[in-house]
Amino acid sequence: MLISFKADVKRHWESRAILTLDPAKLVSKQQPIYDISNLKDAWFGFRTIGGTSGSRVRFTALGHTRDQPFPSNTRGVLYYYLDPNLPPISGGLRFRLCDSLEGFDKGKDLRISPLRYWSVPLLRMVHTDGLQGLVRYLLEEGLVQKGSVLDLKKLQANDHFRDGRHLYHLCQPFLVDLEMTALTFRLITRTSFSMVKFRSPFFNSNKNHSPYSGR
Repeated sequence: MLISFKADVKRHWESRAILTLDPAKLVSKQQPIYDISNLKDAWFGFRTIGGTSGSRVRFTALGHTRDQPFPSNTRGVLYYYLDPNLPPISGGLRFRLCDSLEGFDKGKDLRISPLRYWSVPLLRMVHTDGLQGLVRYLLEEGLVQKGSVLDLKKLQANDHFRDGRHLYHLCQPFLVDLEMTALTFRLITRTSFSMVKFRSPFFNSNKNHSPYSGR
């Protein structure tokens, strides 16, 4: 999860430079592999076209706290992920675990739990003032279309988009713990944002007779 943004701090962004977030250009751009194992803060830097200075972003392993470090063996690259079966507004940053760029396709994305990938959704980037430079970078690389950004800016998402499950299509699959006491979804289209909460859809308080388990 992303925490904050600062600009023009050369010593930080040069150490973990983002040369591209396009998975198709990682090899041609010679994007370095970075090891952020056990770090509570991982700083990455980038430069937009026409930018007068470098910009950097700080990522943490979980939520808005610095208490949770990235797990051991967190080595790989940041990249922009978009499920081809979902709308363009559903994209976001992920961290691919791999030891080399050649091993990218065989690597796996970092998870923050068995049910959730570590990610920074495009919706969150668009609605975070300090991340507009990162949004411009995605636009310059052609990974995001201007129309999608403008549509997302119009949504009254506020802070409610930060947690929970984001669904961009009613047929979108998701993982869920069947013993959860509540299930919250953020339903997102280019013109609407809504939150739906189901209380105890599978949970049975009588553990001796509970028919549900697993995920």
